[in-house]
Amino acid sequence: MLLVNKKNNVFVIYSDIKIMNELALNFWNRVNELLKEQKKTQVAMCEELNMSLASLRNKISVQSAPSVFIAYKIARYLNTSVEYLVDGLNGVDCAPDSGEVEKLRDKIKRIETICKE
Repeated sequence: MLLVNKKNNVFVIYSDIKIMNELALNFWNRVNELLKEQKKTQVAMCEELNMSLASLRNKISVQSAPSVFIAYKIARYLNTSVEYLVDGLNGVDCAPDSGEVEKLRDKIKRIETICKE
């Protein structure tokens, strides 16, 4: 959930930390599941991707999401998408229905209106 707050003509975006931590935990759980399925290890992945094993294990233990670049490299290594690692969807299953698209358009219009004020 993102909240936008306009104060002194500056927009601040707040995110729900609990949701972000949950997404990071799910990301790392899926990475570990795929490593196990593919009979690969964290050590081998880190060596292949030129990543620090200690850094990887720290991110996992504190439920910290990787950078977009690292997430992309991991997804490529595991022959999957970043989208799957983040939310478990494969791209086909996650297409919003037309009602959701309209709601998003309305929200965007409201934000644009606020920005113009």
